[in-house]
Amino acid sequence: MSIGWWYLIVIAVIAVAVGLFEIWGIAHYRVAWGEPLPQDKVWGKPLIRKAPFNLVGFQLLTRYHFFMYCVFVPTSVLFLGLLLRHMPSRPPAHWYGWLIFTIAGALGVMVLEDFLFFVFSTMFGTPYPRALARLLQGEASWHPCQISFFGLFKLPAAYIWVPPVAASLLWLVSRFGL
Repeated sequence: MSIGWWYLIVIAVIAVAVGLFEIWGIAHYRVAWGEPLPQDKVWGKPLIRKAPFNLVGFQLLTRYHFFMYCVFVPTSVLFLGLLLRHMPSRPPAHWYGWLIFTIAGALGVMVLEDFLFFVFSTMFGTPYPRALARLLQGEASWHPCQISFFGLFKLPAAYIWVPPVAASLLWLVSRFGL
């Protein structure tokens, strides 16, 4: 099995779990579309008030998001990658190869989980029944940088630039046997 398929299995497992967890959390806290997590709760407290370079809205820079994407997701990617390390024909050979794989995996999970949140929310009808349609119409204000495709639909810019970056990182690992 190639490192690409192995990578997709690892990020899919984690992204599905995180996406379903976020649906539960948003429904549990009754967060309205485009609103941040409740700031009076531990996880909803913002880390900073303005996002650098206007890549994401400030509501994505909370303690929850920091813990999830800087601690939990990278740890899960590394753990699941190590657990399944015998699947690819050429897994990373050195610690820096695993570091690159973990960074690529965390980036992949961020994008896939975000997209799956909209898909699952639409499928299950909670917390936002038309979430996928609203995303494609460009109504996800917490993704201020969006790319329009011929006026038919819009996608967050991260959905476009993260996959090639992650693929480049995986190529480095597989090509040079890191």
